[in-house]
Formats: sequence, structure tokens, C-alpha cells
Amino acid sequence: MGLPILATLLRGMMFPLPLYDFWWHLKLGELIVTTGSIPRTDIFSYTTFGKTFVVQNWLSEVLFYLVYLGGGPQLLIALNAALLVAVLLPVYALCLRSTENLRLSACIAILTSVTFFGYPRPQVFSFVLFSVFYLILEEYRLKRSDHVLMLPLLMAAWVNLHGAFVVGLGLTGLYLGTQTARRFALPATQRVLSPAKLGKLGAALGLSAVATLANPETYRVYAYVRTVISDQASQKFVAEWQPPVISSFQGFFLFYGLFFACLVTLFYSRSRLELTELILFTGFSAFALSATRNTMWFTIVATPILARHLNSIFAGISQTETHTWLGKIRRKMAERSRASGPLYGLNFTLVCLACLALVANSPWLTPRLTNATLLDSQTPVGAVDYIEKHRIKDRIFHPQAYGDYLIWRLWPDQKSFIDSRVHAFSKGFVSDYLTLSYDSRWEDKLEKYKVRFLLLSKVTDRESESEREIKNQAQKSKKWQVIYEDELAVLYRKR
Repeated sequence: MGLPILATLLRGMMFPLPLYDFWWHLKLGELIVTTGSIPRTDIFSYTTFGKTFVVQNWLSEVLFYLVYLGGGPQLLIALNAALLVAVLLPVYALCLRSTENLRLSACIAILTSVTFFGYPRPQVFSFVLFSVFYLILEEYRLKRSDHVLMLPLLMAAWVNLHGAFVVGLGLTGLYLGTQTARRFALPATQRVLSPAKLGKLGAALGLSAVATLANPETYRVYAYVRTVISDQASQKFVAEWQPPVISSFQGFFLFYGLFFACLVTLFYSRSRLELTELILFTGFSAFALSATRNTMWFTIVATPILARHLNSIFAGISQTETHTWLGKIRRKMAERSRASGPLYGLNFTLVCLACLALVANSPWLTPRLTNATLLDSQTPVGAVDYIEKHRIKDRIFHPQAYGDYLIWRLWPDQKSFIDSRVHAFSKGFVSDYLTLSYDSRWEDKLEKYKVRFLLLSKVTDRESESEREIKNQAQKSKKWQVIYEDELAVLYRKR
């Protein structure tokens, strides 16, 4: 029963602290804790300095910083692994409740948990709360528990942790809509929720909507969410905002594999899809197809549906005469299992091996055993150390991938040219950044921003064609001089 949890912990501890979309959150957490206030304008980039910027994730940023303060990168990675387990547990519980088959539920939970993508970022808190919302709503629909009035309290926290709180409102509205439709469309004997139950669910949705106003921006938080999801620069230039591609390993691993497994299972299942299941599956499939970053919602929603219908297939196989040979195999396996009794020794050995693997892969031991870093392997630590040591304060041009780490290590002495907060920059600026090397006047463009240093990546799979071309031109130019270089990055100073 504990194997899915151990597998998820192992998976979570494999995620290093990423270059993209993490370090600036940590710096904001530090600022909020040390100053007691939340910035209202951008203070991190010299190219968009002073522009209105909403810090909607302030609570997750504070939590990240406090954890970092208490235990460094090791504790942050451990926290992230624990949050992924918190995502799994409600899903695992729904699998168990819908199948009453521990082995099947454990296998499905393990297979789906390894597809979790959850670098230490504020969105992990959204995954946890969405999973809890799903459990509460599904249990309420099936009349197994009644905790829907907890949803507004959870929403009051969610709206300060991450902008995906609107997905929680959407999920609650979906359950209310489908159950109301069943109430009016089906005979009385097939109705699930009484009018009083539907009213309570509607009250939970209304109170949750009111709870979203419990944030520093109040109703303006919706304008921020609309800005982020409609930002053209993000949708055009950021990979995670692109639809998952079936021909890529990442696209198949994160979405299409589970999607096609569900389709095949639903085709052969002896159970019918209930209306809520149908809308959940089709709605979140479409949501996942719109952007890679949305595939995690589909994984959470689809896993219990897959478990229930797989269980229906296996139950049907054992009862169907055309598959009696499979039934005989299952009966023989069950008889052997009963004859041998519980395999305490084997179970104990497996648990010990899993715990040893967990300890060996913990962020406290892994660096010592493998000489690995807890940071993304392309993090320009050496170059940033050099800039900090020599107190370089003139403006630096750098790849977008380096922007967040520069903010964390060097702000306020250094501000970023561009970083992962793509929605903070205009589409035109992002487009100019990506096409900079194709312009013969790229140095004049950088002069407009008073750039005096170039910090460029040397790693082929990390740098873009634009950055590589700028590096080649800087090497040939007499205007730029190399002042620092290592295996990851090179730093040029304008002569």
C-alpha cells in the first residue's frame, strides 16, 4: 500500500531547483519577509522596471523562503517531494474507494505518479489543493462524505498561493452543473443528489467565489489571472504554454500515454461513464491539449476514472465464459496466495529496499554519494560568483534562462535583462530578444539598454541559436573582451 507513496517521494527528490520560474519567487519571499510588504511594481528587471506587477503567489513565495531559511536547498526539495505525495494521496484514495482492489489501485497510482511534473514552483500548491477539491467533490457526489463547506476555507488559502485557484472554482461548478442536469434529466430512482444537497453544493461554490477576494488584490486578482492566461508572449514563446506534441517523449509521457490508455479502457469497460465522469474526462482532456502546463490536471482527474473502469474489465474477464482460461489462472493464483499466507518476509524486504533507496536519494545524501548538485546542472554558479566577487554593477545581457538566478544572487546590484516572468514583458520586447542576433545592429540595440557585459551560455542544448550567434559575433569583435569563462558560461566586458 505504501509503494505509490515511496515511488512519489523518490520521483519528487529527483527534481533539482530549476533555472526557470523558481529563483525570483524565492527572492520575492525574502523581500516580503524582510520588509513586511508586497511590491506593487517590477523591481527585478531593468528593461521593464517600474511597470505594474501583481505578486499573486505571495504566500507560496513566503513559505518557500522560510523553508529555505530553515534548511536550505535540501529542505526545499524535500518539501516539494512531500507536496507531490499530498497530490497523490487523494487520487490514491479515490482509486481505492472505486475499485476496492489494493493491488490494482497501487499499480495505477505508481504508474501515474511517475508522470507527475512538479519542480519546486508555486504551482505545486495548486496541484495539492485541486486534488483535495476533487476528493471532497467526488465523495460528496457519491454520498460517502459531506465536507463541501471546507472548500471555501481551502480557497481562501489557494487564492494567495497560486493563480490556478480558478481551476478549483471551475471544478466545483462542473460538479454542480452535472449533478443539477442529472436531477432534471433522469427519473427519480436514478437521481443522485437531493435538492438540499445541490443547494449545499451551490452554497459551497458561492462561498468559494467570495473567498477568492481574501487576497491583497481583492477582485483585481481576476484581472491578473486574465492577463497571464491571455499573454501573447507566453503563449507564443514559452514551451510549457504550447500544446503537448504526441511525437515528443515529453508529450507522450505527460499526456498522450495516459489519454490513450483511458480511451482503450473506456472502450472495453463493462461500466458506463457517468455524466460527471464524461464531462471531467472530455473537459480536462481539452484543457490539457491547450497547453503542456495543463496536463497535470488531466492526470489527477483521469487516474480514478481509469482505475474504476479497469477494475470493471478485470471483474468481467473473470466472469466471462469466453475467457475461462484467464479465470482459472486468477483462481489458481488466489489459491496459492491463500495457501502460502501473507508474505511478511518478502514485504519487509521490499519495504527495507525502498526505504534504503529513499534515504540514498535524499537531498542530504545524494550530493555526498554522487557529487551531484541540487541545482539545475546548467546553473551558472561560477559566473555569478565572479560577478558578485568583483562587484560588477553595470548592466548585463544574458539568456532568459539565467535571469531568475541572477535576481536571486545579485539583486539589487544587478537586475535582469529578461527572466521567466514573460507576462511582465511586452510581446514586442520578447520577440526582439529572440531575434536579436539576426540584426546586424544587435550591439546598437544593446547599447540602447546601456549593456556593458554579456553573460552567455556555452552549453549547446541550453543556449538558443540567438545566444550562440551573439557569442560567435562577440568572439570576433574587438569591442568585447572575455573576463571569465568556465564549462557552462562565458562573461564578456565591453572594451
